[in-house]
Amino acid sequence: MKHFLNFLVVILLIVSAGCISTEKTDLDMNGQTLMIEFYSTTCPACEELSPHIDELEDEGYNISRINVNENGQMAMNYGINLVPTVVFIKDGEEVDRVIGNQPELIKSKAEEYFK
Repeated sequence: MKHFLNFLVVILLIVSAGCISTEKTDLDMNGQTLMIEFYSTTCPACEELSPHIDELEDEGYNISRINVNENGQMAMNYGINLVPTVVFIKDGEEVDRVIGNQPELIKSKAEEYFK
């Protein structure tokens, strides 16, 4: 009974926070290309990558940042096991991903997919 009550409380918290979605993503794609950066605030590699993602954003790339600690369901939906992970979405479908702090690779893939 105790486990059931704990489970129920967790479900209620998740539902009230709006973290459960039946869609793969809560983001509106509308046929656009998008980079999704999955990160954690406790991840040193994520912190090192952040200025590079900021730079790409300043250059006009469409980027969404998802904190896996706050959006665990979305991270699970995308199969995120390690952070940082950058997922490239084109026309609503994942076309590529880069795992780890690899700013040069992320930039080259962004240039390729955002043509």
